[in-house]
Amino acid sequence: MCGRVRCALQPERIRNYVEQHCINNSNNQSVRLEEEAFRMTFTPSYNIGPGGTYRLPVAMTSASPKHDSADEGDSIDQGQEVVVAPLVWGLVPSFQKGKPDFFKMFNCRSETMCEKPSFRRLVSRNRCIVFTEGFYEWKHTTSLGKETKQPYFIHFKDTSGDVSIMPMAGLYDCWKDADGNVLRTCTIVTTPSNKELTWLHDRMPLILSSDAAQRDWLNPNKHGITKGDIEPYHGEMRLEWYPVTPKMGRVTCQGPVCSEKLKNTQTTLFSSLFSAKNTKQQAVKKENSNGEEAEPSLKRIKKEEEEHD
Repeated sequence: MCGRVRCALQPERIRNYVEQHCINNSNNQSVRLEEEAFRMTFTPSYNIGPGGTYRLPVAMTSASPKHDSADEGDSIDQGQEVVVAPLVWGLVPSFQKGKPDFFKMFNCRSETMCEKPSFRRLVSRNRCIVFTEGFYEWKHTTSLGKETKQPYFIHFKDTSGDVSIMPMAGLYDCWKDADGNVLRTCTIVTTPSNKELTWLHDRMPLILSSDAAQRDWLNPNKHGITKGDIEPYHGEMRLEWYPVTPKMGRVTCQGPVCSEKLKNTQTTLFSSLFSAKNTKQQAVKKENSNGEEAEPSLKRIKKEEEEHD
């Protein structure tokens, strides 16, 4: 799954990226940045979760609702213009009645999106690209009967060493409240994890691995999805990851600290578990030899683990 991302990008950088990587110049496509929408609703953030607090920048080949058909979805007038706009993360179907729930459909499984009623009507017309700088995922482990969750930041870097833009495949819809106000929402498409990330989680976002893949995903004339469109990431840019502070599990935790690499080498998940295991074995060995050192050593280990958690 993908339930937390980083996007501290400025709107102008996103527009420039779309112009360079996402449009088909042979079709005379143009890019329009919804400057007013960004000014009113978008705040760059190192820690974005589903809901309306922080919006995600997306590119789509539509600009305004065209119709209200629940069977087809509310799409934009299809044309040669690619629109960059901030959308709420957490899909609310156009036919939704009552209060919207942003946490029910913030992800969409690529394997079943052409079957599920909420998604299949959007696949042919309402595809979008969600722009992030990477995503967070938690590694769950159990040690001494205690479960721990260590968050990791997954990203890739460009040649300058900076965190690069990570384009993810998405779907969007337009929902209207009782007063006729339109709310645009999106979901991030997910795939099974590639070989690099299966140790961390069994799902990952569908990262569009090339310029051709991005243009293809935004192509309004393409109405079907092939198996090749939804394969786990295998692009040229290598994925990188490292552990980050568990504090970012709360969306109220904001700023660069959310995605900073933990400096203490003992805080990485595997090294900390391995170190604790070795220390305990040494403590037991000492206990067998003189019966005096084991108890204080085990207490000290337990205290260190509690401080780490």
